Amino acid sequence: MKSADGTITSRIEVHAYSCLLSEATGSVIETDEMAPEWFPIDAPPLPKMWADDEHWLPHVLSGMDVVGAFLFKDASTILSKRVEVLPPRRLEVDEQRSRRLCVDHLVYGVPGDLESAIDAFEALTGVRPAVGGVHKGLGTRNALVALGGPDDGSTGGQFGYFEILALDPAQQPERLWMAMDSVMARGEPRLVTWAADRSRAPGLESTSLEASIEAARQLGYDPGEVQHFARATADGATLKWKLAYRHYEESTLPVDGLVPFLIEWDPKSREAGMIPSSTAPRGIELLSLRAEAADPKAAAEALGAVGIDAADLLGDASAGGGTKVATRSGTGRGTGGTLYGR
Repeated sequence: MKSADGTITSRIEVHAYSCLLSEATGSVIETDEMAPEWFPIDAPPLPKMWADDEHWLPHVLSGMDVVGAFLFKDASTILSKRVEVLPPRRLEVDEQRSRRLCVDHLVYGVPGDLESAIDAFEALTGVRPAVGGVHKGLGTRNALVALGGPDDGSTGGQFGYFEILALDPAQQPERLWMAMDSVMARGEPRLVTWAADRSRAPGLESTSLEASIEAARQLGYDPGEVQHFARATADGATLKWKLAYRHYEESTLPVDGLVPFLIEWDPKSREAGMIPSSTAPRGIELLSLRAEAADPKAAAEALGAVGIDAADLLGDASAGGGTKVATRSGTGRGTGGTLYGR
């Protein structure tokens, strides 16, 4: 986040790495180009890829984690490549930390119209977000993409979903939420904040949202009042959930948005497989969520009040990047570098 004098006070980054694990001979590609050339998945230039193994194979053999990304012009020409060497077990540790965070969804605000944001996301990742619903009285509408599911090795709602949030032109609300005022004022999209479902934390499965709020207040942090939401699904059923938040203007975001708002889905909606993490389009998997805070002490105290170990979110962000997202696309597309962040 940029302060009034232009300095960066907090930062969250989202990184994406090419990954198509369902194909034994899948291509690995990286691009920051506006119009990338994608190599056919059924004919990847494997000889050229393996010719560069001296850049990464020694690291693998020595026990390091390696993330490699390549962009090919043709079977004999590599336009760009990047090999990131991480400490041993870094990817595994990041995944374990992300599971403990109980991420329900990431909120990404865009200043333009929702349809353009959907098109841009699909062009970048090969996955097209589905239009979700309207937040009546709050001035927004959204589009959604799941962040992991049973067909990519994770467990359904394990990592929630990615929410693209845009203004709803049909509404004239008295007050916007999720810092959309600052998103519109700056004219730049950004990762605003995230939501946590603490009822998914080990040992807290029977803990209600209200109980989590009371526990946080006892520790000096107020997550906000409970608000009830509902919307009709395409098949005529009703999806219900409730939130505890005070994420309105940018100035009200708890610790610059690093502290999540709390969510609890109606048990019947979850059991029926109606929640977005189960119904939204797949192809993206959340690997890790990492952040840096301008005031680590304040962030740690607020996170701890809502049951989150600050080390799981605010660890050594410089060592592994920020938030990481892995794309898995049946089209053979992949992306590299920063996907979304602030």
